[in-house]
Amino acid sequence: MCGICGMVNFKHENINPKELKKMADTMVHRGPDSEGYYHRGPFGMGFRRLEIIDLETGKQPLSNEDNSIWIACNGEIYNYIELRRKLKERGHEFKTRGDTEVIIHLYEDEGKNCLKSLRGMFSFVLWDQRKGKVFAARDRFGIKPFYYTVNNSEFIFASEIKAILSLPRIQREVDIQSFLNYLSFQYSADPKTMFKDIIKLPPGHYIEITPGKDNKVDPVRYWKPEFKPRRDLSFKYFTKKILELLRESIDIHMRSDVKIGGFLSSGIDSSTIISLLSEKGEFPTFSVGFSESGYNENEEAAKTAASIGTNHHSVLLTPSRYCEMLPKMVWHQDEPVADPSAAALFFVNEIAKNYVRVVFSGEGADELFGGYKIYKETVDLRYFRILPAYVQKVLMRTAQIMPDNIKGKNYILRGSKPAEKRHRGIAYIFNEHEKAEIINAGEIDKKEYKDEEDFMEHFYSQIKNGEELTKMQYFDITSWMPGDILMKADKMSMANSLELRVPFLDHRLFELAAKIPPEYKIRKGTTKYVLRKAVKDILPPHLYKREKRAFPVPTSQWIRNGMKDFMADIIHDRNTDYLLNRKKTIKLFQEHIHNYADHGRKLWTLMIFKLWHGLYIDQNIKP
Repeated sequence: MCGICGMVNFKHENINPKELKKMADTMVHRGPDSEGYYHRGPFGMGFRRLEIIDLETGKQPLSNEDNSIWIACNGEIYNYIELRRKLKERGHEFKTRGDTEVIIHLYEDEGKNCLKSLRGMFSFVLWDQRKGKVFAARDRFGIKPFYYTVNNSEFIFASEIKAILSLPRIQREVDIQSFLNYLSFQYSADPKTMFKDIIKLPPGHYIEITPGKDNKVDPVRYWKPEFKPRRDLSFKYFTKKILELLRESIDIHMRSDVKIGGFLSSGIDSSTIISLLSEKGEFPTFSVGFSESGYNENEEAAKTAASIGTNHHSVLLTPSRYCEMLPKMVWHQDEPVADPSAAALFFVNEIAKNYVRVVFSGEGADELFGGYKIYKETVDLRYFRILPAYVQKVLMRTAQIMPDNIKGKNYILRGSKPAEKRHRGIAYIFNEHEKAEIINAGEIDKKEYKDEEDFMEHFYSQIKNGEELTKMQYFDITSWMPGDILMKADKMSMANSLELRVPFLDHRLFELAAKIPPEYKIRKGTTKYVLRKAVKDILPPHLYKREKRAFPVPTSQWIRNGMKDFMADIIHDRNTDYLLNRKKTIKLFQEHIHNYADHGRKLWTLMIFKLWHGLYIDQNIKP
């Protein structure tokens, strides 16, 4: 787990090694153990290393036998032992004991098809000196980040945006469409970032560049999540196979030369991971909670840890500590992500780094196995769907003129829409009407304004023939998960120089989950039903029927109390007036603190953006 950076000069001018050093220095937290550089002619790359596997000989960048191919990789290739064995049989020689070197030798044999053999999380850049070509790729789910910017003279890349911004020639300007999407979804979706002209390489994509010959940067998709329900396979088949593949995934994810631990919450995802880990030995676990009543998961986590038998550690957060560290955490994120649990994740990583260098976490289980409560709509709405079409139309027209507080209105309105018109992801902050009120419409060019329907079409067009649940899962796997869930997991763990591993996001496990019929995932009013049955016998009994809970953060309470002054200073700041309607923003704040309405999530979204703007655009706030 590390940080990579570098550049390609399209005019075949030599790379400035001082610039590589400057970029790498911004990411010391990603790799505090060592640094490395390679540059020759129009190509150069830098590397910051966090030692996890092959502590003695695993330095990067590294090359093949004749130094004609060089690579820097951020991530882990979990099946490297098996790949290494096959490559040795083909005659390849290895000079390290690590995982990155297998990518070079696979590339020598198979070119871009080497990606099909890799099982893990990665973003890497490879320089093929013989062909004068750059080859870069990102893992299937987007567990590891890859950012770049390109112009007529150069291609610049890095694991973090701040490394790219360290070069004075890079402009700091808000991307308007990403800002508008952020107000709706609390993150900026791939491939855009909140910075104009800085782009994310989407998950499951690669790029090839030949400087001087073809200076275009056109990402090519090598993998995408495809759902193929198999109703000819029994429920029992899936429960057995899920546990089998989970154990296999845990086995290969455990490959490490440093200490391992795991995050533990009150849910079944992390508890499943920890239970399976504990079959292999004793590992420490970590949790985070809040002092407010109803928001402390530490008690449940401690109960689970006692049942499994782990050495458990926890941290209890207060508003003052949260406010103290929030600028630093937003700085580490690179982009504004208005997920309140991101900061909580920072603190649990902070305590974990005192004991381990690798932590296991349960990200991905909800997306693969249908764990979010909103997925139950696909079942709940069936009562509306069986009504005759003319009755549905009458009810829909009636609901449109009903007052908002009439029970059943939302059910009818949602039931009248297909999934692609209804599902906006797990977090939906400002709808189009609210967004039109909160932005400074006079300053935002209408040409740059695409509403959420245009945004959603990009994703749903890829799965037009899917069933309702699979459409919802597809959107969340390709947008929500890399844009929010995995982004905060990577940035908050790396901020603490900790490697985070997510065994549920093994592509072989996904391929099994993609075959599971929706009626096995949502059954008897229960989400993740098939997963719950699969892991029932390895979990403490009190967890089996526990409903999915969003990670509870008392933002609404804090804004009214412990964070009120902190929030007020940021909300009243004028530097974002060119984007946000200041009068409307302050009105939301006043209504909330006087308890006229609960605008907690909206205010949090606005505050995080304004804080990010001060850190990265105005640069008048220090992390």
